Amino acid sequence: MELTLTRSRFTQDCTMGEISLNGNLICKSLEDVDRGLDSSMPLSELQQRKVYGRTAIPVGRYRIEKLWWGAHNAFYPHLLNVPGYAGVLMHGGITDADTEGCLLYGTAFPKDNYLVGQPEARKLLVEPLLAAIDKGDEAWITITREPAAWIDFLHKQTPA
Repeated sequence: MELTLTRSRFTQDCTMGEISLNGNLICKSLEDVDRGLDSSMPLSELQQRKVYGRTAIPVGRYRIEKLWWGAHNAFYPHLLNVPGYAGVLMHGGITDADTEGCLLYGTAFPKDNYLVGQPEARKLLVEPLLAAIDKGDEAWITITREPAAWIDFLHKQTPA
């Protein structure tokens, strides 16, 4: 199973995107602020740029495993070997306050930094993903940025 998360909207508070399976849109995503991290960067640079609990994970490709989250009494997708991060899960949530570096899923953004439709997205994304892992299939996610949106966001960050 090969997922792609394409980050396409960037604000001072969050990062919004879309998750696709084999090129087919499954749901929307919401993360913390994208601070330009890339999995190929040296760990020291990642740690320098990262703000704990307020930074989207580095772009890159990550294997996904199934992890029991006792606090919620359920299994969740867990991204492995994210440099500079631990415990990165895919779970439901509404705003960047719910992420702490994890990937949130839902079906729509009625406004920036507000994601809805978590139960529907869990059925479309998480349940098939966990079922595939249970069958022994490998699951991966590649996180990218929509180039034009990223460049526009960077230009807005540069003081005149």
